[in-house]
This record gives sequence, C-alpha cells and structure tokens, in this order.
Amino acid sequence: MNYTLEEILETIHSSEVAHFDIRTTTLGISLWDCATGDVKTTAQKIYDKVMRIAHDFV
Repeated sequence: MNYTLEEILETIHSSEVAHFDIRTTTLGISLWDCATGDVKTTAQKIYDKVMRIAHDFV
C-alpha cells in the first residue's frame, strides 16, 4: 500500500501536534451472554468480561 505525502504529513501532525494516540487496536468481544433483565447487572457483567479478556491491552 502506498501513502501520499499528504497522508504522511497528516499522520505526523495528528500524533505530534494534536497528541493523537495512534496505538489503537480493535478487539471483538461478544456481549450476548452479558444480557440480563437489570441494567446495573448487565453493565457489571460487561465490565467484568471486558476486563477479563482485554486486561493485557490496557
């Protein structure tokens, strides 16, 4: 994949001037098993699952 000079300069600007963090990753986690009839319980189950699976990424 080739990048244009404009794209390279925009990336440098974003990381240096705007302090944009380019160390981003995407992690697909199914949350279907976190669903409950209670919002607070569901939120806690989601938090627990994300922390259990993605703790090495934080």
